[in-house]
Amino acid sequence: MGLTNRTGHHGTALFYDPAQVTMAWNYLLNATILSPGLLDIPTFHNDMVDITRQVFANTFITLYNELVGSWGSGNITQTQTTGLTLIDFLTDLDTVLATDQTFILGQWISDAIRWSDSNDTYSSFLEYNARNQVCISFSLVLRVDNTVGSNWTNQ
Repeated sequence: MGLTNRTGHHGTALFYDPAQVTMAWNYLLNATILSPGLLDIPTFHNDMVDITRQVFANTFITLYNELVGSWGSGNITQTQTTGLTLIDFLTDLDTVLATDQTFILGQWISDAIRWSDSNDTYSSFLEYNARNQVCISFSLVLRVDNTVGSNWTNQ
């Protein structure tokens, strides 16, 4: 249906059981409820954000398929409702990603520039490559799937 469960070079079919990722996420979530200080440990926090991102990505598939199904059946009311749910869902994902520097696009580019040791030519090269990595990923998705999938927050 739509862009999901495709196989091939840039396939979208899952090669794992999403329930296992959700179970791992629940373990991490319960651990943070019992010991909130865990989120102050950078590696734990990063894992929590990364697994939350993956749970969101997996859930997005279901919401996307609902959107495509309601559109295909001509149910405009359901299409609008699901579309608004998706927008809220992506806003929540952006909020989660913004809590960890690893997923902040501006940080990614700043880090690339910082690695140049103030060499302007090298700085330009590294910034170009940092932006290019993201743009190439997006253009591959655009070319293959006609959509953009992102795991960055636009901060």
